[in-house]
Amino acid sequence: MRRCLRCGTLAVGLWALSHALPAWALGSFEDGRAAYAAGDYARAFSILKPLAEAGDAQAELALAVMYDRGEGVRKDNAAALNWYKKAAEAGVPVAQHDLGLKYYNGNGVPKDAAEAVKWWRMAAGNGDADSQYNLGLMYTRGTGVAQDDQAAMQWFEKAAAQGHALGQYSLGAAYALGRGTPVDYQKAAEWFRKSAEQGTPQAQYNLGVLLEDGRGVAADPAEARKWFKQAAAHGLEAARRKLAAASPGRSAAGAQAAAGRPAPHGQDWIAAQNPGSYTIQLMASGSEGSLVSQLKRASLPGEAAYFLNTQTVPPMYTALCGVYANYDEAAAAMSRLPPDLQKQSPWVRKFATIQALIGKH
Repeated sequence: MRRCLRCGTLAVGLWALSHALPAWALGSFEDGRAAYAAGDYARAFSILKPLAEAGDAQAELALAVMYDRGEGVRKDNAAALNWYKKAAEAGVPVAQHDLGLKYYNGNGVPKDAAEAVKWWRMAAGNGDADSQYNLGLMYTRGTGVAQDDQAAMQWFEKAAAQGHALGQYSLGAAYALGRGTPVDYQKAAEWFRKSAEQGTPQAQYNLGVLLEDGRGVAADPAEARKWFKQAAAHGLEAARRKLAAASPGRSAAGAQAAAGRPAPHGQDWIAAQNPGSYTIQLMASGSEGSLVSQLKRASLPGEAAYFLNTQTVPPMYTALCGVYANYDEAAAAMSRLPPDLQKQSPWVRKFATIQALIGKH
């Protein structure tokens, strides 16, 4: 659930804790920390392992990370899971968060959304902002828990209060869409601004839209354009289209022609297709701009489109190609995809399943 989910930052947990240790252990842990920081993983492991075996929670988490990454020891998913559990059961929020992430993604364990929720709830109760945000998403989607917009909003509020950029963005979206609360564009603008100032491109774009329309804030086209520019610089294609449409002497059609290929369709186009028709699902990317650029460069056998799949962790922009009357027709078109796209394991899907995903946003 991140970009944000501390995915890929497990090592943060190595030194982020502040539990008090006996004097003799603290020095040894600092020796292990110094060895790890210097890249001497074998020495770090030899120092930290006895501490972990003696029940030190910081060392347990450190050992989990090292087994997980194969640093100073052979990579061992089972051993990593064992040490994550020990640290998590000792109440270490980082370990609880990362253990939840493992269950959500099925990394070394069977996928289990309910188990992920269990560990994230513990971490969230211990003040972990990422886990609070994750719980908000789980309640929004009804994954691992019963769908509950009000509960989602409560967790987004907790994460946002700690300065969590995506928590702030999600809280703004809840106010803008009236999910778990009455629509309140003023509050939506306030939270979008907080998130936008931290560099969240979707919040920058949404704040620009509110400023452009004068919803919840005084209309200010100049400031709206400023935020569209920042969102566009992060690769947000919708912001680029806003800027292109507002450019003097340049129409949207002219911008598309300058790019050489038409821009791919968005979610409204996908939602308008016959649910019984088929399409080809291509690649996915965390960057809207990167995905759109790939689609515009590719030689495809059908019209391109994309949508934001919020059911993945983190949410991913997902590309589609073509509209086909039946499965066989779509499969035949899939065989004509460029080799680089065929390597990404495309597959045939009914529009109905994709429309259902979009409907959960």
